[in-house]
Amino acid sequence: MSTSELDSILQKLVQLQDIPQKISLCRQALRLVGKEDQPRRWAYLHFILGTNLGQNLLGERADNLEQSIFHLEQALEVCTRESSPELWAGIQINLGSSYSQRIRGDRPENLEQAIRCHSQALKIFTRDRFPKDWAAIQDNLGGAYKFRIIGEQAENLEKAIEYFQKALEIRTKQELPQDWARTHNNLGVAYSDRIRGDRADNIEQAIKHFHMALEVRTRDALPKDWATTQNNLGATYEKRIRGERAENIEQAISHHQQALEIRTREYYPEGWAQSHKNLGDAYIKRSQGDRAENIEQAILHCRQALEVFTLQGFPEMYAMAQINLANAFHSRLRGERAENIEQAIFHYQQALDVCTPQTYSEMWARTQNNLANVYCDRIRGNPADNIEQALHCCQLALEVATKNNFPETWGRINASLGTAYLHRIYGDRTDNFERAIYHCQQALEIITYQNFSIQWANIQHELGLAYGRRISGERGTNIEEAI
Repeated sequence: MSTSELDSILQKLVQLQDIPQKISLCRQALRLVGKEDQPRRWAYLHFILGTNLGQNLLGERADNLEQSIFHLEQALEVCTRESSPELWAGIQINLGSSYSQRIRGDRPENLEQAIRCHSQALKIFTRDRFPKDWAAIQDNLGGAYKFRIIGEQAENLEKAIEYFQKALEIRTKQELPQDWARTHNNLGVAYSDRIRGDRADNIEQAIKHFHMALEVRTRDALPKDWATTQNNLGATYEKRIRGERAENIEQAISHHQQALEIRTREYYPEGWAQSHKNLGDAYIKRSQGDRAENIEQAILHCRQALEVFTLQGFPEMYAMAQINLANAFHSRLRGERAENIEQAIFHYQQALDVCTPQTYSEMWARTQNNLANVYCDRIRGNPADNIEQALHCCQLALEVATKNNFPETWGRINASLGTAYLHRIYGDRTDNFERAIYHCQQALEIITYQNFSIQWANIQHELGLAYGRRISGERGTNIEEAI
């Protein structure tokens, strides 16, 4: 290829907006450019190819990300910090983004690699010299810490919030409106999952940040981003503590349905599936309308999500959709109750094909806890053995979920242990009731009336039953406690 032909291709690459076309053109050029004879251009083409593969929505997502990482690392063989500092830093940023999204490999290590890459880029893109790039890296680091698995979850979320807030020191609404909105959206996600601080306040903060993002992310100007924030608002209203619970769920459903006006399966399949997954969760929690029909709607939406979220392509989302589907079958009113419970067990186990204590530790612990609750309600099989299986699931979950790192999940597991010991058939009856009381009281340290009113009421009910059946202690006192 002549120099003029290569220059023409490079010029086209700058002008092209279509990602698949850019990928095709890069590959065409790389067949004609050697690493030895034109190393800088060879590296640049690998950089452009790797960056666009990381953003490509066509084809297998996992394959695209592997190819992205490969080409970006190829570029780093030639492009060094000393020879081309700005390009080197740009490659590090895109490599970090691809590692953050990577599906294959060890999930915790992928996120650590993403953090390392972004931190490397900060050696060149300092706040003083490259404020916009510096802010972009702060935002990326916030995203990596938001999903980080290694370290204490509560501390990781605090770091994520800190990085997002740093990004907003540069990303103002006046100068960088779209970036400003993106970071407010990310802050909303972080606050919705925050462990420290008051839970109700955190969720209100999340809603505030999402509404700020929507000041820029309008449906007309930025429809895809608008839909993303609508989806996030819906998920946050599902968790909301303040306001009327039933109305919050209606708000959640409304936001998800609005998102689906833009997120069609044809143009945005991943977003379409995500909104259906979230609608499935919202319909399970819905109190307005016919309860049986709401659960059928939940099952329908979860199954739609699983048309896109396959085990191979989107393992994390696949697991989440399986969990929502299992929750729906556990709550189902139509059909045979025994079969619905077997379906719930099956779908939780499907989720556990993805979730491990090492990769998605909190999701794994929650799924084990959900399995425990289903085994407590199981109709088929030996009742005594089912309760033992429930206890086993809870004990596994407590090996991962501690009061410090996942307090809400820890509280729910203790509540499940309280129920399982209350109904246990094997073991010493006196000891079982004492354990039931102990675990219910442990759960109430986290599951408070203010933050989790429905769960709090359920635990109080179980605690009342345990005191009513208690063998140890003075009978009259136990009855008063039960009342």
